[in-house]
Amino acid sequence: MKTVTAKEAHSNLGSVLSESQLEPVVIEKNGKPFSVVISMKDFEEQERLRLKEEACIDARIVDAEKSYVEHGGIPINQAFNNVRSVLIADEK
Repeated sequence: MKTVTAKEAHSNLGSVLSESQLEPVVIEKNGKPFSVVISMKDFEEQERLRLKEEACIDARIVDAEKSYVEHGGIPINQAFNNVRSVLIADEK
């Protein structure tokens, strides 16, 4: 992975953009990594993977809640409402 300073990135933006098509380019500010420039192709792939992972997590949450309710528990929304009711009652 290539690393450039913010000043270098500012002065050579075209070069940084071209390099980012081959590999991520780290931009440092005050000697510390600050940003990364990546190609649109890489960004789209990362976004696709993030959305896929998010969908899997959502499905696991739904499955876990169904299983919990089937085994005598209460839905999470109901639990939050119960806690909210107690907090509101305590404020009075």
